[in-house]
Amino acid sequence: MCNKNEIAQKVDTRHSCQYPIVYAAKSKSSQVLKNSSSGGLFFELARQVIASGGVVYGCAYDEEFHARHIRCDTIEKCSECMGSKYVQSEMGDTFLSIRSDLKEGREVLFTGTPCQAAAVRSFIGDDSRLITVDIICHGVPSPGVFEAWLKALEKEKGKKIVRYEHRPKNKGWKHLERITWEDGSTDQDSNLGVAWKYMFYGDEILRPSCYQCRFTNTDRPSDITIGDFWKIEQTEAADLADEMGVSAVLVNSRVGESLFDRAQVISKRVSVQEVILGNPMLMHPTPEKTDRDAVWEQLYRDGLVPMMKERRYLVSPLRHKIGSLKRKLMP
Repeated sequence: MCNKNEIAQKVDTRHSCQYPIVYAAKSKSSQVLKNSSSGGLFFELARQVIASGGVVYGCAYDEEFHARHIRCDTIEKCSECMGSKYVQSEMGDTFLSIRSDLKEGREVLFTGTPCQAAAVRSFIGDDSRLITVDIICHGVPSPGVFEAWLKALEKEKGKKIVRYEHRPKNKGWKHLERITWEDGSTDQDSNLGVAWKYMFYGDEILRPSCYQCRFTNTDRPSDITIGDFWKIEQTEAADLADEMGVSAVLVNSRVGESLFDRAQVISKRVSVQEVILGNPMLMHPTPEKTDRDAVWEQLYRDGLVPMMKERRYLVSPLRHKIGSLKRKLMP
């Protein structure tokens, strides 16, 4: 915590002292870890706000797999926001709803991308009952492209998707997307299952503003920043490494520190450099590809699937199996 002399030297009422304070952290609950993308920090922070009578705002998929921010006033509702969504979310009336909850005297936790958290804070102003949590963000793909991909999948398979998970943990803390079909069958680590991941990391379908993001540093706009603690085994927190995930946490303000201290998590102090080791987006934005415009021109001209095939995001089942075998044999 800050001492009185340090606080007196600061003008900013929210961010002061030696922030960020950086942690490796994970939930004490194996079930929370299983249902989370990394260490379960969103859920554990949300649990504390709900327990105090507050409200949580987070991103969830609706029945049509549109990513939308929703209002949660129960911990059960918060569970809909668990897990990564590799697509831009719709904010809807979130700003007005947050303002209404704050006027009623309720504590509010907002979680989203750094630009969303900054926008909420700008709209609301300096209200200590609002706690913002942002993610270490790679960039957000176009929701229109994701919607087109889901339609292409259903056309290819001739059946309806009932669940789409970007980071399930049935095979551990990895990025192995899983598509569940109406007949109960799944696609995971197949040519169809990996295509969206390949396209996401291909960095050609992100919003143009993501390549110039001004939040890709450790001077965060939020009270708390969370993300995957990739490469934790190479840090002083290696003893916290867990095949079910560990979160990197940057506590950026006194308000954030107070909430993090309430959370029921296992944690260890680390340096920000140790987190940056596996999270380069804390140093710079995703670089823009020189031929990005050509990709979008082809997408509009030929359609999504032809573009994905030409760019090798979508390959044949045989080529995918050969590629997977090669990767497994690599030292």
